[in-house]
Amino acid sequence: MTYTNIASAYTTAGNPNAVNLFNKNSWTRFKTDNPGMSKQQFKVAIQQLNAAGVLDDSKGATNKALQEQVLHGTPGIASPDNPMGKYQGPLGNFGLNSYNEAKAAGHTPQEIFAGVPKGSMFMPAGAKAQYMEDITPPLPEMPQIPDIQFPGTQAGTRNVSGYNALGIRSPRPEGWDLNTGGTTAAFGRKKKPKNTVNPLSINPVTL
Repeated sequence: MTYTNIASAYTTAGNPNAVNLFNKNSWTRFKTDNPGMSKQQFKVAIQQLNAAGVLDDSKGATNKALQEQVLHGTPGIASPDNPMGKYQGPLGNFGLNSYNEAKAAGHTPQEIFAGVPKGSMFMPAGAKAQYMEDITPPLPEMPQIPDIQFPGTQAGTRNVSGYNALGIRSPRPEGWDLNTGGTTAAFGRKKKPKNTVNPLSINPVTL
């Protein structure tokens, strides 16, 4: 398919008397139809058509009036003042294909973003979304939390630490380290009987 871009419709192809493919009137018509476009975008578009080999080589590309009044001094496709100009899209701006092409050529997202407006271009939604994705750092992976089983936390298991809260090892009665839920076996001693007195055995005389 023959390459075309935003400048293709403004050649002098319909004028048999025209010596050049683009003249000053080409720019006038282009600007009337595309008031938001700049000289830079128009110049780069002509250069892209010429590089693609789709222009009639029997005619000159641009006439003197266009060169002197519009194109001269305007940063074009190879100008360092228009670093992203060579990736300008066929519609005159910097879409996702332009962004990916510039990135594949080694330009960083920051270089691309800074260079686009120097060519009077803007990044449509697709390119802007990819740029934002590229500069957003990935979320860190959350660490795996191991399932820790502490000694003595399960019924019937032994507490192997053997130390109190102060870090001092102290003797324990037999069976102290079985977590049996507060039974006699857990404390290693039997309950003492209550020391009760039969109320009937009290001598009222001694009261």
